[in-house]
Amino acid sequence: MEYDISDDVKDIAIGHAALVYFYTSVQHNLETMIIDDVPVCHINLTQRACFQSVANPEHSFVKFLKEKDVYVSDKDYDIMKHEEEPSLSGVSDIDDTKSEDPNNYNDIPEIGMQYHTPQNNATDDKPSEIIESYDLLPTESEEPVSHAIRLRVGCSIATNSEVVFEPNNTRMVSHPNMGIIGTMGTGKTQFARSIIAQLAKEGANNVGGHPVGILVFDYKGDYRDAEFLNAVGGGKAYKYNLPFNPLKLILTDDLEGMNLPAITANRISDSFGKAYGLGVKQQNAIKQLILDTYADFGITKDSQTWGKITPTMDDVVAKFFEEYDANDSVYALFSTLRDYTIFTNDNSQCVSLFEWLDRVRVIDLTLYPDDTKKLIVSLILDLFYAEMQQLGGSKQEEGYRELRAIIMVDEAHQFLRKDFTALRKIISEGRMFGVGMILSTQNVSDFKTQKEDYTQFILSWVIHHVNSISRSEIASIFGASDTNGERYQDFINRAKLFESVCKIGARVEGIRDLPFFELVQQDERFKPKQLTLF
Repeated sequence: MEYDISDDVKDIAIGHAALVYFYTSVQHNLETMIIDDVPVCHINLTQRACFQSVANPEHSFVKFLKEKDVYVSDKDYDIMKHEEEPSLSGVSDIDDTKSEDPNNYNDIPEIGMQYHTPQNNATDDKPSEIIESYDLLPTESEEPVSHAIRLRVGCSIATNSEVVFEPNNTRMVSHPNMGIIGTMGTGKTQFARSIIAQLAKEGANNVGGHPVGILVFDYKGDYRDAEFLNAVGGGKAYKYNLPFNPLKLILTDDLEGMNLPAITANRISDSFGKAYGLGVKQQNAIKQLILDTYADFGITKDSQTWGKITPTMDDVVAKFFEEYDANDSVYALFSTLRDYTIFTNDNSQCVSLFEWLDRVRVIDLTLYPDDTKKLIVSLILDLFYAEMQQLGGSKQEEGYRELRAIIMVDEAHQFLRKDFTALRKIISEGRMFGVGMILSTQNVSDFKTQKEDYTQFILSWVIHHVNSISRSEIASIFGASDTNGERYQDFINRAKLFESVCKIGARVEGIRDLPFFELVQQDERFKPKQLTLF
């Protein structure tokens, strides 16, 4: 936040200088410091308070600004004047010497819109007037903000103020997608576990009070432990026999009057092709195999047949081995599918994805080969996208959108580079359906492929230490016009464990993350309930 002190204002009655600004989520407070030899008062209000002030000239916040004096004693003025001048233009100069203490943030550059916290100048026997004046701001008690899903991201290193992400607040962000970046051992998994755990507890604050469905694709086994599953309120991990049927026929408005079995077969064969790197001829063979399997169950392009029991993936695999014996790449992949019972072969056990997502559901992929992992994720996302379209747009109330589901993809670089159709559609279209994606990976470059730049669909980022992040990668996230690019780059290169550059909408902060293990220790919602016996 940059501004200049002007000498044109001569009316000393209004004070030397004042800056009033808002954050979407901030505690109301007041701070005074010396800027360019002028005492400047920072008055911090929430976004909602500012809106109310503009809409209602008689609002208590406006009255406070007009009528209340902020008194700074000569003693405090002298103390502030001799303290190091704070930087409000982004990042302070730092010493290149790194601290060995992981909790010492003196060598961390301050980034974004925050500023130095003024020092407490109170003496042992009498608090200073500037400390007393913090209580002058009125509290925002008229009407509590409703429907806000509130996720604690961490604390600003510059001010120690809490940084919050409200994924369903359309005034904060236009969509709930988030990218998490960092090399191994930087804390991104602990951070992701913290975000997921908080989402699991925020259903009561969702539009309509509905729980947020959370689907986690776990590549390394980081989300299947009992501690995590219990903390999120009865989460469950699945390794095999998944209760879905990729061949399920889902009719949406866009597909009305079209050959639904053929479109479904084409979607599945496309996922096979991208996961295993198949050619067009091989994909067409798989498509025809699926259509023949549909036909065996009496399902054709005639819509009157679509209500019949659909075949399962096991039926397709069985038909393949009835008709083919060539020892090629397609034979090898079907052999893998035969070895693993990935999806249930019992249609009576199949469920709707959105109905099933009433809590945290983890798909444990550690058991499978890499290409098969990609296929599983793609087939499930294909189903998810079709059901998402069938449901239609989610509700909106007072600037908040109902958040139906969040999809978390761990080690997303293995998946992004394949340009799966369902991934692109969900991440680009999901916001209107109340669906968001959290993609965790090691490098910014993972979000760019030959066909797509996925950074354009993500407004919220948490970037931990990256060994070498380029200026062009910084620009792709923060915008080419952001003059703080070098400072962000320096911060990311120097960041310690659980430190990151956090971008939520237009706000950028250098933060200390809130990891999962600290969340469950601090947050009352995760502590064991005490029973009182009478």
